[in-house]
Amino acid sequence: MVTRNGMSIRFNEKDLSERGNTAGGVRGIELRDPKTKQIRDRVVAVDVISPTSQLLVCSEKGFGKRTDLSSYRAQGRGGRGIITMNVTTKTGPIVDAAVVEPEDKLMVLTESGVAIRMDVAPIRATGRSTQGVTLIKVGPGDRVVTIERLIDTEEVEAEANAAAESATSAEAGAADAANGEAGDTPPA
Repeated sequence: MVTRNGMSIRFNEKDLSERGNTAGGVRGIELRDPKTKQIRDRVVAVDVISPTSQLLVCSEKGFGKRTDLSSYRAQGRGGRGIITMNVTTKTGPIVDAAVVEPEDKLMVLTESGVAIRMDVAPIRATGRSTQGVTLIKVGPGDRVVTIERLIDTEEVEAEANAAAESATSAEAGAADAANGEAGDTPPA
């Protein structure tokens, strides 16, 4: 989980209890100031990680950076988190984050409709508490509103084909089991 003011928390998804549709859920990260009890931040991104992935964050003034997820220690759910980006007036607050692989591509979109596509690999990998580098130059009155990780279409097609094949195998197995349970015997 990543917040607008540059904090993040990493915890095991098993720490999240299963709840019904009407339940309020559980706290993932503390957003209130401990002294005033006023909400001081908001979550801008949540993602699932893999061992080789990196966290890419982007600020509203076009600054971004990649950080190895090994730099983020696992914590208990609901804590204050740790710094993931040094948010300043120069960078602006974080607007989005994504878990990426170095071979991925990235789309950066601004409020005025400017979109750029870039490779993730050239974005400098830095420590957690740095400001990052310029991903996109935003004009006066403009700001970055979101980033999107672009997945290779071959990868998406391979995943879809594997899911379809698995579903077909499961349906065939269920049909075979139903025929066997009904006492049908093949003709002699």
